[in-house]
Amino acid sequence: MENNKLGYMTASMITAYDCPRKFFYQYVEGWKPVKPSANLVFGSIIHDAIAEEFLNGRTTKDFFIEKWTKVGDLAYSRYDSKDSLRETGLALIDKLEKTEVLQRVVAVEKPYMTVLPNGIAFKGKVDLIYDDHESAVLLDWKTSGGAFLDSRPDLDDQLTAYSMLSGINKVCYGVLLKKKLPDIQFLHSVRTAEDYRDYQIKVMKVISDIKAGFFFKKPSMYCGFCDFSCLCRKQEDRIRAELKRVLPVADRYADMECEEVNIS
Repeated sequence: MENNKLGYMTASMITAYDCPRKFFYQYVEGWKPVKPSANLVFGSIIHDAIAEEFLNGRTTKDFFIEKWTKVGDLAYSRYDSKDSLRETGLALIDKLEKTEVLQRVVAVEKPYMTVLPNGIAFKGKVDLIYDDHESAVLLDWKTSGGAFLDSRPDLDDQLTAYSMLSGINKVCYGVLLKKKLPDIQFLHSVRTAEDYRDYQIKVMKVISDIKAGFFFKKPSMYCGFCDFSCLCRKQEDRIRAELKRVLPVADRYADMECEEVNIS
């Protein structure tokens, strides 16, 4: 696929194209931060630790401690440190182990793939599927430092994508709140056939624009939070200090056998 060497699309890639230039920096030129965000790494390790217990029988807590101990140099917020996030992670795991969701797990880290009407492969990996006593529910873990808008599950494209791929219309955010007293929220919604059609139209429009090379800048209030703003601003010192290019872009699905589904 022109301007996308991976040859497929994911929900994260579609979201990145909300700013076309950000997509270009990340997926075409291969830029990534020298120091990953501590919050992103923390969330990823927590998610992996939950899955590890079901996939390989290791306890969530042991896996988290091992992986977090080995993390390298990360970019921490002014309120966090390696030690504070370790304690937060352990507190969240203690709370998680008491939730009914983790007592009713059907599958974890399940990858899917479909071919869109335009012939492009679309992939996604579902964090967790559980049984709510009536039917299956698709759950995506999120980490947050504070309040989480309860409208997000109703509108989130990622949940729509995973629901479309899995055929599970009940969706849920499992929100891991990294507050002074860590907490967990479960926010539910549903998806319809109309949601799937709307999302497919969006995805195919984005794919068409990527092929055409539309990678314009889209300035907004969120530029200050973007890892690649120094590229747009041509801040050479920051570019050298904060970013590196890694090509080819990593293929997260290279060693995964995705369940193929027909969504037409």
